[in-house]
Amino acid sequence: MADDGYTTILRTTDPSQGELFAEMLRREGIEARFHQVRSTMIGMPINLIEMTVDVPTETEARARELLADLEYVGAAEASEQQPEGEQKAVDEPRSDDELAARDRIETGGLLRSRRHPAFALTFALFLPGGGHLYARRPWTALVLALGVVGCFAIAIASRGTMVFEAAFFVWPAIVVCDAVGGVRGARADLRGERPSRVRQLVHGLGLVCLSAAVAGAVGLLPAVPGMRSAQRLAQFQVSCTSDAIVIENGGSESWALEIGNLRVSAISEFGREGYMIGPREPQRAALQPGERGTVRPQMADWLARSCHFAAPSPPKAADIFGRAADELQGPAPRPLYCEFVFAFTARDTATDQRLEASGWCTPSTSTHAETAGRLELAR
Repeated sequence: MADDGYTTILRTTDPSQGELFAEMLRREGIEARFHQVRSTMIGMPINLIEMTVDVPTETEARARELLADLEYVGAAEASEQQPEGEQKAVDEPRSDDELAARDRIETGGLLRSRRHPAFALTFALFLPGGGHLYARRPWTALVLALGVVGCFAIAIASRGTMVFEAAFFVWPAIVVCDAVGGVRGARADLRGERPSRVRQLVHGLGLVCLSAAVAGAVGLLPAVPGMRSAQRLAQFQVSCTSDAIVIENGGSESWALEIGNLRVSAISEFGREGYMIGPREPQRAALQPGERGTVRPQMADWLARSCHFAAPSPPKAADIFGRAADELQGPAPRPLYCEFVFAFTARDTATDQRLEASGWCTPSTSTHAETAGRLELAR
């Protein structure tokens, strides 16, 4: 009920129908008023603007009686015009146009405003939740819009690639669900189906969960081969000392290994510095299940002493130059600790599958007791 004592009894998108019904009420002595909106003045299609017919509250009952009589007369006249063999086509419409025509027959062409499914698809592409909003499902549209906003927020706040890609895939999935659901909702609206608020909310949550599941499956499919390779790479155990790098085959397959590009990475408070070491040629080994392969790094004495991989040698009393000759071999870093870095390639001798990875290993020293070895698949 409006604040001025009037009640809305009719909603329509056809201005001629609204004016006709208002005039009929006035002839019956009811002060009806028709709120007409000139849609062309605001640049919107005529069937998107809903207009109302209001009557005084005290005459509402009489006006609704007249409306019921008009519905009955309109339905009776339409039935008389249809042959018996075509009555089933009215009861069981097969297209959107037939649904709209049946609504006009049942209500005398006055009560229901048409919701065309094509418009629901268009609104879904340009407005989050727009498809369901057009189909008179505002609460479902709200849930879908919040889902899209949440995807953008997660993508902006995420620091990991996996989370960002997951949010990126969920957003278009929600748009597709909104488009499909909006078309279905518009068709249901033509049949007069108006779900409750709770049902709309549950439907919206279901569409968001479905979008997340579909997007998760699509996003994980390309990563499945990498996950399989990472699982096989985890069978190798890496350990090292100051003069050896050990690779152990903990799986059940036989592998041919190749380790090369050996470097020492020195980590200090100023950053990370890399130094190439030997052996220069790649080291190869064939490992059966449970076997170990060893590589002996070759590095300059000054680098080994700086990284605490070797005990410092005492200066010779007879050497008048002291340790100057050693210092000329290269700039001696003052690292907090050093680690071995190498390129790792493994080939399954049975299937010829190759795994390419980078390896790191930190030997235990007097200044750095913790040891760690790991392999990471090459990108």
